[in-house]
Amino acid sequence: MQRCARNLAAAPPVPPRMSHAPAARLAAVLALPLLAGCVSATQVAQDPEPSPAPTGSSAPAAVSLVVSSSTRPGKGFYIEGAVPLFELHDSAGTPVAGSSDDTGATYSDLPAGTYELYAAQQPCDGNCGYLDPPTDDCTVSLTLSADTSVSVVFRVGHPCRATVRPAG
Repeated sequence: MQRCARNLAAAPPVPPRMSHAPAARLAAVLALPLLAGCVSATQVAQDPEPSPAPTGSSAPAAVSLVVSSSTRPGKGFYIEGAVPLFELHDSAGTPVAGSSDDTGATYSDLPAGTYELYAAQQPCDGNCGYLDPPTDDCTVSLTLSADTSVSVVFRVGHPCRATVRPAG
């Protein structure tokens, strides 16, 4: 079965960057004498060693979620193909932005916490530019405290199955 990639709007072209190197060098040369007069040798010698950051005060590390999908052969299939749909919501029900294609989805820089992943297939209607409503869906609750991967298996006419594993 062939899957179709989603039509994504092309990103606007990025204008070329202007070089600010000559101005930056001039500013650095002019600032050096001013900075040298502000810091004396005795101040540097008297400043204590920087203290280590307090433990336990840093924000929790961001985690990522990688979703992969596959289709298990069965008695039926979608003649024109199907496009997988993935939606991730945080504990408040707010959708979480991620990137997806016809093989899965990736959600990066997530705060640790509880999420809900909805997965479904959208059969192509004539071509994958026109999609039928979601079907063969499933929902999985996730508590993320480390990078995690989810494998979603679709089978036409049946709810999908999701397997959650630590990434790696």
